[in-house]
Amino acid sequence: MYGKRGFLTAFCMCVFVILCINLPAQSDNNWYYGKEIRAIKFNGLKFVKNADMTAVTDSFIGEVFSDELYTELLNKIYALEYFEDISPLALPADAEKNEVIIQFTVIERPIVKSLIFKGNRRIRTPELRDAVSVKENDIYISSKVLLDERKLQTLYLESGYTNVKLVSEINTEEDGVNVIFNIDEGRQTVITAIRFQGNAAIGEKNLKKDMKLKAVGLFNKGAFLEAYLELDKQHVLLYYQNKGYMDAAITDVVRETSYNEEKKRDEITLTYVLKEGSQYTFNGITTEGNIIFSTEELTALMRLKKGSVFNQTRFQEGLAAIADLYYENGYTSNTFYPDIKKDNENRLISCIMYITEGKRSHIERITVTGNTKTKDYVILREIPLESGDIFSKRKVETGLRSLYNLGFFSAVIPRIVQGSDESLIDLVINVEEQSTTSVEFGITFSGIAEPGSWPVSVFANWKDANFLGTGKTIGVNITGSNDEQALSFNFNDPWFLNKPLNFNAGINVKHRKMSAPYYNYFPGGVNDKDYMMDYNQLSFGVDFALGKRWVWDFAAFTLTGGFSNTFLRNFYDAKLYTPVDTTVSDRHGKFGIQNTVWTKGSLNARDTLFDPSKGWFVSQQFSWIGLLPKLESEYFLKTDTKGEIYFTLLDKPVSETWNLKFVFAGYTGFTFLVPVPGSDIGQNNMLIIDGMFNGRGWAALADQSSSVRGTAMWSSFAELRMPLAPGVFSLDFFADIIAVKETPQKMFTQLSIDDFFFSFGPGLRFSLPQFPLRLMWGWAFKTNNGAFEWNSTTKYGGKFVLSFNLTNQ
Repeated sequence: MYGKRGFLTAFCMCVFVILCINLPAQSDNNWYYGKEIRAIKFNGLKFVKNADMTAVTDSFIGEVFSDELYTELLNKIYALEYFEDISPLALPADAEKNEVIIQFTVIERPIVKSLIFKGNRRIRTPELRDAVSVKENDIYISSKVLLDERKLQTLYLESGYTNVKLVSEINTEEDGVNVIFNIDEGRQTVITAIRFQGNAAIGEKNLKKDMKLKAVGLFNKGAFLEAYLELDKQHVLLYYQNKGYMDAAITDVVRETSYNEEKKRDEITLTYVLKEGSQYTFNGITTEGNIIFSTEELTALMRLKKGSVFNQTRFQEGLAAIADLYYENGYTSNTFYPDIKKDNENRLISCIMYITEGKRSHIERITVTGNTKTKDYVILREIPLESGDIFSKRKVETGLRSLYNLGFFSAVIPRIVQGSDESLIDLVINVEEQSTTSVEFGITFSGIAEPGSWPVSVFANWKDANFLGTGKTIGVNITGSNDEQALSFNFNDPWFLNKPLNFNAGINVKHRKMSAPYYNYFPGGVNDKDYMMDYNQLSFGVDFALGKRWVWDFAAFTLTGGFSNTFLRNFYDAKLYTPVDTTVSDRHGKFGIQNTVWTKGSLNARDTLFDPSKGWFVSQQFSWIGLLPKLESEYFLKTDTKGEIYFTLLDKPVSETWNLKFVFAGYTGFTFLVPVPGSDIGQNNMLIIDGMFNGRGWAALADQSSSVRGTAMWSSFAELRMPLAPGVFSLDFFADIIAVKETPQKMFTQLSIDDFFFSFGPGLRFSLPQFPLRLMWGWAFKTNNGAFEWNSTTKYGGKFVLSFNLTNQ
């Protein structure tokens, strides 16, 4: 707000001088130097929230007062542009003056009372409001209004209003300002046709493919922008150069304009006049000046091979690969000059790359900017470089990928700056933070319920994935339904004890209404199949996990181990019922113990964690349930094997702001339970098709038939995803297939088509980490003795399915 950064720094230092002048009255020795800052307070806040200020100042609490620290604090406060004036004061926090309180008395800027658009007829006011950053009840910042003028002008230009005139006006009142945008839209100009003349070797369709300007149509506004015309010339020429036509030229662009009286707009036809020329062949590349790497090493990086039709894009990619080899090894000060030789007679193109090799560059400093909540160290620890290290482009890219996967930032932009010496560089990481706190609550309907029961469950979740900017996660979850109520607390620290160790801890309390088969005695014997008893279960659980991650070029490997302990107690009338399942009776009237120890390894090569477009993921987990002989009821091994793959099928620009994109996602997973010989696995721990996470659309199968409860499961799905708003939500089509068998041996030896449950349908998937829900509509079917059968609940019109967009890690 006060001009360039140098002026701002100078201003802050002046303010600091004022502080130094005023404070000696309290002490002759500037007592606050070297004292710990206990608090930072603000007087005069009316519209600015205290939370907005503490997000900036919290990182300074507990630091020792110094000139540099104070200047940095002021820089961050002024960068908010909330205040017209700031008066600082240092106060002792205790009688001994061992700590200091910094108090700022501020005069706020006015708020935006109203936002008004005048003169707009073709573009609606709500669309204009969405385009500007200034909002009603925001702090008024004049620079934002000027930026919004440009945004609105760009919006009109992109809609074909090339003669638009737009001026902002500020009307100041006692309780705020009115921001008024006066608009003279002018007449719209649209493109009705784009043609080519002189193109014999390449068809019109191919030339139009990468052009920014489009003829008006169903998905295109057809807006004409002069700047795009020049870009499209370059796209057309590049297409020719990638086909070897290095002499191709656009000699003219003919414009034919007419006025459409009915639609009240100018319509234009563009005709590109071309001269194609001859097609050239690549005759190879040589290098000069290179000592560090041999010519053979460098020329092997060229994607374009000698004797191929010349392709400008592949040629430039090869040159970039040569430069990247030097960059990857720390040589950032090299110069490269490609001398391209064109043999017109033989239609050959060759190149001599002149290289001037410099010293190897080292990192002098790594700094971060743009973060107001996240602590600097949380960002820096994800970058696998430190001061003094040799610069590595690959390590920078690895660090950027790790920062994106944290989910804290909407953008991460690196910048390389010359250091204090030609062999030293500074790495600056600029981030744009996004919300990491999520609050979720809702109501879900099971769709199937016992008579008189309540087929509704409610849930509420609160989670902060970047608690106090430290990178730690804390969360609380509450669920309640007719048959289950649960409360859980979770904590995660990805850098436990300041080491790259991932620590998880959780506590949960749960009450469940359950059912199990019981013995019913008859004069002729015992029936244990058709009679079910109800009972209640109360459980308390704690769990811990510790893991470490290694980041390699091709994937990130994570190794994790953990332990969980659960105390369970069952309640039922033992005078009436004798459960068949001994794990139910063993815990009747007393708390039983269930301990689990597990280990897991995973490889992650997905491009992003929450909404991948390419890559793969595999994991293997082994869990051992039952550690204390005679104190526990179950002893078995559980194995989970998972695999995912993603690749982009189509990514085609449809408009200036949206691409038509299709991503294929595939998953398969095996789960097996292997009991200790002579030991049984309780029904509650057996594998089931839950209809929400696996076999979507087959709800509550475990309650309908014992045939879908077993110790072996194979679950797979395929999804075709179309992001409607990338990173926010996506329209998907899913197809699930799942089978459950009584034992792992039967999964391999007796699996048939009749064992599989199928489901399919469309769905809306939210890909925000703070809102990981899936709203799906599914149809389910299977075969019985080879005959096709619909699931009765989805046969007519399908069925709504609520699921969660959980990420395997």
